[in-house]
Amino acid sequence: GSGSGSGSGSGSGARARAPNPLPMPRAAAGSSLRLRLGLGLLGLGLRLGLAADSVPLQYRDAPQRRRTAEVPDASAAGTSDDVFESSSDALMHQGFGTHYVNAWVGTPPQRVALIVDTGSHMTAFPCTGCKGCGSHVDPYFDIEASSTFEAIADRQECELGNWRELRGDCFMSQRYVEGSRWYAFEARDTLYIGANDSLAMAFNFGCQMHETRLFVTQLADGILGMNRHPNTLDSQLAAKGLLPERSFALCLSLGGGLMKFGGPAVHTHQEDMQYISLVEGNNNFYTVQLEAVYIGDHKVQTNATTWSTGKGTIVDSGTTDTYLPRAGADAFRQAWKAAVGSDSYSNKPVRRTLHQIAALPAVTFEFEGGVRVVMPPEVYMERRKNAQHMYVPRIYLDEHQGAVLGANFMQGHDVHFDPGSGRIGFGKKPTILALTRTPTLTLTLAPTLTRTLTPALTLA
Repeated sequence: GSGSGSGSGSGSGARARAPNPLPMPRAAAGSSLRLRLGLGLLGLGLRLGLAADSVPLQYRDAPQRRRTAEVPDASAAGTSDDVFESSSDALMHQGFGTHYVNAWVGTPPQRVALIVDTGSHMTAFPCTGCKGCGSHVDPYFDIEASSTFEAIADRQECELGNWRELRGDCFMSQRYVEGSRWYAFEARDTLYIGANDSLAMAFNFGCQMHETRLFVTQLADGILGMNRHPNTLDSQLAAKGLLPERSFALCLSLGGGLMKFGGPAVHTHQEDMQYISLVEGNNNFYTVQLEAVYIGDHKVQTNATTWSTGKGTIVDSGTTDTYLPRAGADAFRQAWKAAVGSDSYSNKPVRRTLHQIAALPAVTFEFEGGVRVVMPPEVYMERRKNAQHMYVPRIYLDEHQGAVLGANFMQGHDVHFDPGSGRIGFGKKPTILALTRTPTLTLTLAPTLTRTLTPALTLA
């Protein structure tokens, strides 16, 4: 998705104003999906007095199934206790089918809610003047209100997109698997995650001028690309000496989660962290070697290469659900039938009681070296909102090639993305939140902003 421009990335000189508005392509049809709302926070040792340097990262349950892995874009190319111990910790929130984190951008800082997406590398969000960009959790980023904002106005500093000589700007565009896209110009400003600015740095991003489809209707303002590309935030923090190593962790839950830079997200796990080597040379994805899938004790009887064709098997936090290759679909259904009896597997809603859901088999993914990650039924069976006892299986069997292990696969685990060491780790976290009640909790997010949230605090 990135262009061929290059630059130092340090930035200097007088503040540059935003370039002339981009020519607007015809907007794609917006999603007609009705949105389902739900709000909560992760219950990993939550206390009523959270540290002020922690900022929520949320998830909002909805029928919008996100697929935010980036795809090649020809237009862009041509044109526990003491969990929150440091400023590298940030609570996550739920959006419409995604998890997002609050970032602070500019001087003085403005809050920007960003989807955390390990399937792409660009960071972008709407700026003032954005056309057809929808209504999100925050106002558009006001470029005139930030004294440190710079629009990239030098070809040598055009890192993320492509230089347009006539307009004197660095044009950016990104398209995603789900069909949505955005258009932007490259800019630079101070950015940090969480309410403590100890990790603040000048960071290049896309100032969006147009969005389509799910980017218009999503709750979060923009997207934080966190794949293995060298321009991602974790990479830049490590390169500038603000992190001892390039790594970060996501600990996702139904209702929210925790993001941490520099190591695993939580200090204790039900099981020791297990690491898997990353497969090299695959478009900067977090690609892993999946060797087998089990439904209960029944192995999905398909060739191991089924999981590694095409892009291979990737871990993608920006994709709501898990997608397995269609080449293994029949074998998956056979294993399902052997494990549960007469039921055939599909993604149609089914009527089940909580007891029946708990009795379903776990789906286990076995990776290189024998590392296993388990998806219990309460994770892959999603209860339909406002429909008692109705559930939808959210493991899909229609991926063209390879597999996508989405946010529901990650749920219930502390997932340590460690590209500096060429590995990814999984540790089973100690608690999961159940969305059953919503007491009020006031969080101080920054010296000038206090926000009241209503997280669900009941532990399951």
